[in-house]
Amino acid sequence: METSPRIGQLGLSLVELMIGLAVGLIVTAAVTSVYIMTIKSNSETLKAANLSQQLRSVAMVITSDVRRAGYWYGAKPDAHNPFTVTGTNLNILDGGKCILYTYDRNADGSVDSSEYFGFKKNGDEVWMKQSGANTTDCTDGNWQGVTDDGTVIIDDLIFTTLGGKCQNTVTEEIWTVDGAGVQTDAPCEATAASSYTAPVSGDDLVEVRRINVTLTGHLESDSAVIRTVTSSIKVRNDRIYSQP
Repeated sequence: METSPRIGQLGLSLVELMIGLAVGLIVTAAVTSVYIMTIKSNSETLKAANLSQQLRSVAMVITSDVRRAGYWYGAKPDAHNPFTVTGTNLNILDGGKCILYTYDRNADGSVDSSEYFGFKKNGDEVWMKQSGANTTDCTDGNWQGVTDDGTVIIDDLIFTTLGGKCQNTVTEEIWTVDGAGVQTDAPCEATAASSYTAPVSGDDLVEVRRINVTLTGHLESDSAVIRTVTSSIKVRNDRIYSQP
């Protein structure tokens, strides 16, 4: 009696097919998860880069303008600079959240109402002073927004005088603004400076002014995206005066 040769099994069994499908689904899910995470990470990176760029742009505007504080077109030896006297001199007020100053923008040698400038945090925005009558009151004058709270929310804006120096040309003493916390005193008035020596009436003083800016903000559309930028400004025009 002849027997037919056995034919080998072809294809996959149902169990093998189900196992293969399960493995494929797991692999697909893992790849999809990685892809989604990558897209999310790239999106967050782009948001952070956009916020950083906007904050840096504001910091650059502040830096370029504050650097001009005290400029006087008619500067001459032994003459008092009208842009660095009481009422026009650079001041940091409101606990470091506002800075006011003047400079001779139209180069006519005198202080005009359109030459009072400043920056401050107002609500969720940074505002810039366009005109005014003094540098001692942050509510004085005409102000205009520099940032838009519909895009970026400004969380904090701080100005300090850390690193500024005062030289008494009579006693040849020099001290630097130092110490912890928000230091806002002008260098020659920084009584908290570790090497401060009180000048006496008639002493000739030179202030080498340095302004430090810290700006923090987050995206209006995503409060989790927060960035801080800093800038250190060397004011080009030193303040030279005699102690009253």
